[in-house]
Amino acid sequence: FWRELKTEQLLFWRSYEAAFFTFFLPVVFFLIFGSIYGNSRITKEHIKAAPFLEAGMIGYGVASTAFAGLAITMVVRRESGVLKRVRATPLPASTYVLAVLASTFAVFLIEAVLIIGIGRTLFSVGLPDRPFSLLAELIIGAAAFAAMGLGLTGLVRTAEGSSAVVNAVYLPMAIISGTFFTPK
Repeated sequence: FWRELKTEQLLFWRSYEAAFFTFFLPVVFFLIFGSIYGNSRITKEHIKAAPFLEAGMIGYGVASTAFAGLAITMVVRRESGVLKRVRATPLPASTYVLAVLASTFAVFLIEAVLIIGIGRTLFSVGLPDRPFSLLAELIIGAAAFAAMGLGLTGLVRTAEGSSAVVNAVYLPMAIISGTFFTPK
């Protein structure tokens, strides 16, 4: 398991496109939107927009990493024959899938910590009061999005269409949920 997890991490970080669009894009969005709206007051109680943006970007990060990134990666691996070759090795399928999921969660956890750190440093967002509850929520959220991502891989027929199908699902979901703007 640990060797496969290490391999998955190496594969992720060596793919610059995947690392940018699934890891750095939510961070970049938080920097941009936080710079624009972070100090604006959004309620009668004068609550700043930055905490809402931070939570939204963490949510966008989990959708980007555990849903979109995982779904596209697994479809590409299936279509290129990687999954079939892994099945021919002595590595149990469950170990492979758990390593892929653990790697995805590790990437998301790093991303969430980075967003929280940026929020604290640049926009004076307070640290979570209950870090273990936050960690439990991150695990549950990542598991839910990963399950949806793995489920979607069964519906996508080709690697060429995977990005379009995944984006057709997750971008409207991000916009409708209020990820990129704060409630009024």
